[in-house]
Amino acid sequence: QDYARGKPQDDDELGNAVREVLTEEVHRFQASFRKQLRGLEVAVSGNAARGASLGGVRRFAAMRDVQVLQRQVLQIENQRRRRSMEVGELRKALRDVRNVLTDKAAEAGSGGAPGNVAAAQLLAEIREERERWRTEKRLLEQQISGLEADLESRRATPTVDPEKEKLRRMVKQLQMSIDS
Repeated sequence: QDYARGKPQDDDELGNAVREVLTEEVHRFQASFRKQLRGLEVAVSGNAARGASLGGVRRFAAMRDVQVLQRQVLQIENQRRRRSMEVGELRKALRDVRNVLTDKAAEAGSGGAPGNVAAAQLLAEIREERERWRTEKRLLEQQISGLEADLESRRATPTVDPEKEKLRRMVKQLQMSIDS
């Protein structure tokens, strides 16, 4: 609402606030990843040092643990990359929002003729599409009611099947011949 009124200081404040939040989130993610990475590095170095003095089976288990820890380090690194990409996407979305809001503020300041024309055109298209859907819906409902009426009339009228009648007569004749 403030953007429609054209307050540039609010845009700067919003940008600064978003930038601060994004920066804090990035720093928080970096700190947590560093902490996890350091813990894993300590565990890996401790396992490697113990592995040199252990026997064959223990050495194998230690090497397996080192491999597991290395995979975890890779996973954490991949998470960090994904977070970095997410931050980039958030920044891009913020930029897009700013562009839209500044465009709206500029249109509001200049009378907004191009935006109003596009909005009116879009609104007219939406109304036309809704009306077309309503018309289609009415036609389909009429077809459905017609088909239902046709189905009811077919159910109400007994149909004479000559083959069934012939079979019934044969059954009656067989019953009479069995009885006699």
